[in-house]
Amino acid sequence: MGDDEELTIDAAFCRELMYIRLPFYLRRNKKSAYGVVGFIIACILVHLTGNTAPNNASSSSLSSSQQKTTISQLEAMPSSLSQPVGATVASDGDASLPASIDGNYGDTWSSRPLSPGPDVPMFWNVPKAGGNAIKFILSKCYGFILASESGAGHETENLEVVSIGGASFVNVNVVSLPGIAHAQSVNLASSGLADVIFSPHIHEMAESVFTPANKGRMFTILRHPVDRAVSIFYHEQAVNPNFAGMTVKEYFGGGGGVVENNWMTRFLTGKKGGTLTPEDLKMAMEILRRKVLIGLVDEIEESLRRFKSYMGWEEDKNRGESDTGACERQQFLTPSIQTMGEVTRGSEAWNLIVQQNRFDLQVYEYALNLFGEQKGMLDSLTK
Repeated sequence: MGDDEELTIDAAFCRELMYIRLPFYLRRNKKSAYGVVGFIIACILVHLTGNTAPNNASSSSLSSSQQKTTISQLEAMPSSLSQPVGATVASDGDASLPASIDGNYGDTWSSRPLSPGPDVPMFWNVPKAGGNAIKFILSKCYGFILASESGAGHETENLEVVSIGGASFVNVNVVSLPGIAHAQSVNLASSGLADVIFSPHIHEMAESVFTPANKGRMFTILRHPVDRAVSIFYHEQAVNPNFAGMTVKEYFGGGGGVVENNWMTRFLTGKKGGTLTPEDLKMAMEILRRKVLIGLVDEIEESLRRFKSYMGWEEDKNRGESDTGACERQQFLTPSIQTMGEVTRGSEAWNLIVQQNRFDLQVYEYALNLFGEQKGMLDSLTK
């Protein structure tokens, strides 16, 4: 991107700088943190003068010099700063939830789950957002028994724990819909066998596996939708020779790939086809607010600390590696949670991805706010 291309200093941009980028760089790269502080100061000045840029770019009343700054000043920062598209719909707490979601998942804000206890931790597994790293840490570093897709091919009429690749899994497959039906038939949630369940299907799990007596306790790791889309492209390119040599722009511009459309919003609402509406967006946000403990790829260590504290895992006797810290750090450095390629903000490829993820970008922005708010909630619940 050239020096003449500009970036709007808007509310979402400022929130991500304060909640995510500054803490990240203070721990990892203090020299880059100085640049972030400069942008935060600019955000404060814009706010104090009453010239906060609206989320809807078409209604801006600011001058170019007040509202913009050059992208070249952000060279040291990753490309995954969130950018809202269109008017942001905020959850006002009034969106009604489906009865199965409301009754069969515990409310994040109400209390910690007891460990061990009747509630079962469920990791909402968003593709290419660090789920494999969390799965490795819980299974290998902590020695937990997991229920995921790994039990496929081992299903029987009775629940068993099987060893696969040096880790322990329940013999179910909760990633496929038939597998979820099987997990229901063998009473997975009430069995107490699984320490953690991994599945992308929150509605199907609520309807079939979890009950008011054995609720799911959701937690997740989220990643900027553009970064996630790019990671999916590189994965497809690695496994499908038809995409060899194809650029990100070609892939998302109609190069024959199956391009996701607002995956997070659709799986949060259960609306996996059809046109999404602002009401769907509100529901997705409300489910996150009430039912999901948020983690972020850019804050993976802090996220894991919160998961352990909230779920009571720090109090469990470790069944895995003797040095869990070293085991965790080893996984933090793996490519599975790193950006394999970058797309420049505002480029044609970026905009093509944004067109397919307008709702997800707003869901992600809302999750950034929740990540900041949940710190105080966790501090109060874990005292």
